[in-house]
Amino acid sequence: MTTARAAGLAARVGVEGVAVVDDEGITTLETQDVMAHGCSAGDITHTDAYKLLRQMRDAGRHLSIPRDSTGLLR
Repeated sequence: MTTARAAGLAARVGVEGVAVVDDEGITTLETQDVMAHGCSAGDITHTDAYKLLRQMRDAGRHLSIPRDSTGLLR
């Protein structure tokens, strides 16, 4: 699964994490990590990703988010 697809999946369904299967096993990422990967890849800005995470939390999703949008820059 590509980073962009994983970020899109997380945004659409509001999952708390996305499992990515690779040759080594299964890696589990929190939604904020998926968004950070999307920011690094240029798929979404860190400010838009942070807004989306806040909207997801405000909609009742239980997820951890960074203190501010710069926490998504990695």
